[in-house]
Amino acid sequence: MLRFVTMLLLGLPLAAIEPVWLLTFDKVWQLVQDKHWDPEELERNGWTRLKPEYRAKVEQAKSGAEARAYIQEMIQRLKLSHFHISGGEPVEESASFGEGRPPFDVAIIDGRAWIWHTEPGAGVAAGAEILAVEDQPLAPGLQRLGKVRQGAMLLARQRAQVLAKLSGDPGGRVDLTTQVPGSAPQKLTVTLLAPKGQLTRFGFLPPMPISIETKRIGDVGTIAFNLFLDPVRLSPAFEAAVKGCATTCRGFIVDLRGNPGGIGILAMGLAGFFVNQPDQFLGTMVRRDSKLKFTVNPRSVVFRGPLAILIDSSTASTAEIMAGGLQDLGRARIFGSRSMGAALPSVIERLPSGDLFQYPVANYISRNGKALEGEGVTPDQIVNLTPASLAAGDPVLDAALQWIHAQKSVLPSNRR
Repeated sequence: MLRFVTMLLLGLPLAAIEPVWLLTFDKVWQLVQDKHWDPEELERNGWTRLKPEYRAKVEQAKSGAEARAYIQEMIQRLKLSHFHISGGEPVEESASFGEGRPPFDVAIIDGRAWIWHTEPGAGVAAGAEILAVEDQPLAPGLQRLGKVRQGAMLLARQRAQVLAKLSGDPGGRVDLTTQVPGSAPQKLTVTLLAPKGQLTRFGFLPPMPISIETKRIGDVGTIAFNLFLDPVRLSPAFEAAVKGCATTCRGFIVDLRGNPGGIGILAMGLAGFFVNQPDQFLGTMVRRDSKLKFTVNPRSVVFRGPLAILIDSSTASTAEIMAGGLQDLGRARIFGSRSMGAALPSVIERLPSGDLFQYPVANYISRNGKALEGEGVTPDQIVNLTPASLAAGDPVLDAALQWIHAQKSVLPSNRR
């Protein structure tokens, strides 16, 4: 009370925010200042000038949420991926999911959400547009994202936003309004399914379900997985899929659509199942004071036949590194749409506020000398989705299968 009265008498301003948020701001700014791989580029982007401007905003913030928002705004001025402070994303940018998932996937076409990859008993039609979730139209939110994002990143954020709205508790029900082109809108209800795969934990990240699916489509082997995590399960699954296909499959497909990445070194290990020459490399990680080649060496079992990799706008980070590196090596043909272009190696630290701060510490340059950040991987064969092609099946997978079957029919050997 005495301090309060004294400050009033002296006309001094009262502190607007808890001191921990100024400590948090200072740590975030300093981490970026110390760890950015190119100090000159950082300065060209005005990092030094941003400090007094945003520190003053944080100091006058009325809440922790407001202070966090200012810190996020500052780092977003750098226009780089892999920057994130936990707990502060605006609702429209949120990519957090409940445990329950819809019995279908979502494709974004021309800024609208469409159903595809429906599961048995889904009760919805592939190729139908989702107009509303719980009577809330999707269009306004998707359009708002279009004002602040563009390219593959926009498509990825729009898809994540829709899937977030379709999440909840497993067994829960979500009301949808859908419309098949040429038909009247229809209201229906879907039941949310349990997450695919097994829960795994890595570092500061919360437990996440890791899904690994392998199958044969005739004489073509396939593997699809949602994250480059859980190497104890992922590497053996890859090896088993390749070993079972090494001398009996005409081709192999790695489906990285919707895969946002994970542990960077896994790209090197998994790529080794398809490269039979030693000391190849996917690209180079460039830090401030060092460079590290993502070197690939053959595994004990190598598939040498035609290799197709499927990507889309939600393919990011480690998934881009693997796809782009094998493309540059001439070892894989890429199908789908341009990847996200978010390929900066990053780390996560805890801040004084208790939040987690993910920030990039290096740039990544492809084998062919191009930065993937902001550019992504361009498919060798771009497959544009349409409502009709979604209703018919999976046009990206079909294109890959068609290419594989057009190659030489001699079955590969697993000799290195």
